Formats: sequence, C-alpha cells, structure tokens
Amino acid sequence: VAAHTWVGLWGVTTDYLTGMTLGKAATGVRLIAQVAIALALVVYLLWGLVLIWGGA
Repeated sequence: VAAHTWVGLWGVTTDYLTGMTLGKAATGVRLIAQVAIALALVVYLLWGLVLIWGGA
C-alpha cells in the first residue's frame, strides 16, 4: 500500500507542482512535499509493522 501511495503522490507532485504553476519555487516546493510524503510513509509503514508484530 505504501508503494502504491508513493507512486500516486509522486505522480501528483510531478504533474501539478511545476514551474508553470508555481514559478521558480516549484523545484523546492516539490522536493519539500516529496520528502514530507516519504517521511510520513516510512512512519506509517513502521507503525503498521509494530502494530502487526508487536515490539512496542
């Protein structure tokens, strides 16, 4: 599910956070958005693993 989410949100960020829509700040905004999404997905993935296999 995390991989599917990443592919979908990567597509959204690369399609809509462009120089045409955001100007010169597009690359920075896209990078920040993608890093935030990646971090959230890692947290959710690890949290899910802890919930399934315990170890809290």
